[in-house]
Amino acid sequence: NGQLLQTDYIQGIPIQYYHEVDREIPSCCYLVLGENPDDQDKLLMGVVARNKIYGRVLFRLFPFGRFGRVD
Repeated sequence: NGQLLQTDYIQGIPIQYYHEVDREIPSCCYLVLGENPDDQDKLLMGVVARNKIYGRVLFRLFPFGRFGRVD
């Protein structure tokens, strides 16, 4: 979407697992972030091509304010 992501999501992760770099995500891809940034293997997911993601969202758990079925 061309917007810079400002987040403290990965602060505190040891430097051997994360290297701070500027990177533009191609429009054909998504940046996949795990739910546990303290666990190094979650960070290795990285950029994934849209055509490699399969499935459909039927139900949302979080945020609690939007909990429920997804139409």
